[in-house]
Amino acid sequence: MWIIGCDWHTRYQQIAAMVTTTGELMVRRVEHGRRQVEQVYAALPRPARIGIEATGTTQWFERLLARLGHEPRVDDAAAIRAAVVRQQKTDMRDAQHLLRLLLEERFPWVWIPSVEERDLRQLLRHRTKLVGMRTQVRNQLQWLALS
Repeated sequence: MWIIGCDWHTRYQQIAAMVTTTGELMVRRVEHGRRQVEQVYAALPRPARIGIEATGTTQWFERLLARLGHEPRVDDAAAIRAAVVRQQKTDMRDAQHLLRLLLEERFPWVWIPSVEERDLRQLLRHRTKLVGMRTQVRNQLQWLALS
């Protein structure tokens, strides 16, 4: 099984990966051109466990991993920061730290909803807005009728 620590940035990601059976270690920088990211993760045997830094711009990446059959885990950023001994931060060191926490099963991950649950939540938010707009129009019409 592949276990990957991924230090996430807006334009690229620094990954540190290890195969649990052989102990082979790979460190690589992957640009966020969607084809390159998809090629890298599609080449991995399924399922791979991938630890990602918590950020708001990873939804497309989480969907890609779910579609490819991998297991994404989003970390609790405060707990990760507390677990780092050294203050010096580099992308490679951060990715290796995430990998180490995944291997030791000390990765403080937070629950993320599935793609279906996110879509359902978006539909509920949209319906709530529509009901609010309907109520607002009814109240305005009632006010006009009364005045």
